Amino acid sequence: MGMKANSGLFHGTNGHMKFTLDIQFFAAGKMPIEGRILYNMATNRNIKNVIIELYRPGAKVGNGSTAAAIKKEIRTGYLVGGRSHIRKGQERIRQLKKILDTQQLSVSDRIIANKLLKDLKKALGEK
Repeated sequence: MGMKANSGLFHGTNGHMKFTLDIQFFAAGKMPIEGRILYNMATNRNIKNVIIELYRPGAKVGNGSTAAAIKKEIRTGYLVGGRSHIRKGQERIRQLKKILDTQQLSVSDRIIANKLLKDLKKALGEK
């Protein structure tokens, strides 16, 4: 597997696909594990950006996702981390729908985007 660094990004290939790792979000394993897995699987830069927004470093509720924070806020009536995640979830839903509707995505990126969309909608009680 070859890798080269460029301004905080590592670019590489595993023989099957090219990938880019943003070391800012992987330093000391701060991004929750599910987010790291999805980020590594995604190839579309816009999908990667959504993952970064949904799985913030240091998140401790559930699997560390915005969806987990939304579920807790709705269940308890209290904000997670002192702020509401509901609006953020609604914004990411719009962003994911736009990406799915307007961009050429690989099969794996489409699966990841739909998984994220489904998780957020479920957390917000949407269908």
